[in-house]
Amino acid sequence: MARSREPSATPPIETVPTDLTGVFALADGATLGLAGEPGPALDDAGAWLDIDQGPDATGRSHVASAYLPDTTALGVTVPDGGAITAAAIGQLVPGGHDVGVQGEISPVGSTVLFQAPDRLAWRPGVYALTIGWTAAGTDHVATWHVQLLPGPFQRVPRLLAAFRAWSGFAGGNGLILGSTKGGPAEPTDGSIRVLPLSSGKAPVYPAANGLGCDGPAVDGRLEVIGFAHAPDRWPEIVTARTLFAGGRSVDVPLIVASDVAGLALLAPATSAELSPGVYRLLFASGPEGLSSQSLTFCLGVAANG
Repeated sequence: MARSREPSATPPIETVPTDLTGVFALADGATLGLAGEPGPALDDAGAWLDIDQGPDATGRSHVASAYLPDTTALGVTVPDGGAITAAAIGQLVPGGHDVGVQGEISPVGSTVLFQAPDRLAWRPGVYALTIGWTAAGTDHVATWHVQLLPGPFQRVPRLLAAFRAWSGFAGGNGLILGSTKGGPAEPTDGSIRVLPLSSGKAPVYPAANGLGCDGPAVDGRLEVIGFAHAPDRWPEIVTARTLFAGGRSVDVPLIVASDVAGLALLAPATSAELSPGVYRLLFASGPEGLSSQSLTFCLGVAANG
């Protein structure tokens, strides 16, 4: 339950530092700048993914996240000493939610503050602050997004981390293997690989002598696999099998997510990561899987040589 608060002798809008720019929160009597880039307004699904798509994607985050349980106000100071002309805040939930709060604009005109309903604390959730302003004779409109977390930071779920890191590969063609910590522009450890797919469906063990691996070799842990494809050609059939010498193979249950057009994510359904072995992935579409692509790769298996 939010705690009621005694009114301060100084109006909250007057406590905001004048040298602050961007989105911020008032919590426990302090003003805290938040790391979130302004941009177009996102819907609830777009804010959950928080990805920067398109040919000029930089991997930047548009959603500022923080665990601040005593946030009494959210606000924005626009750049270049602009004069705010319009301001609105809403909560991003399916269908949207008007929180019924009007913004208070500073006497200087470049800062707007949204105090929590009933002057208590903002509840956990994602909020969109859409601001219109004028600077140097030019009109601007942008939205800052803030996620107030319900608890201390936890590890980002593996599929969400992969969508954020690999969104720049969407619309391509190939299998994405590697770290989910960096994107195509700036992989954090240089370990991201995009492997081309080939036509055909026959699961053949890649090593001619039944030992080692003649196919692409992958080292390290593999929690998620990305499949980049044309946005209008989503595969109707996705399968994974572990291959063994002599022709035996075993089906690998998968979780398949497709929240970003042109990018599907695969994760093992019964374990946190794939065990070492030889894997064959198949992506098929059309009547009875007429059009298909596949890849065989070796995870943690020594290469022949």
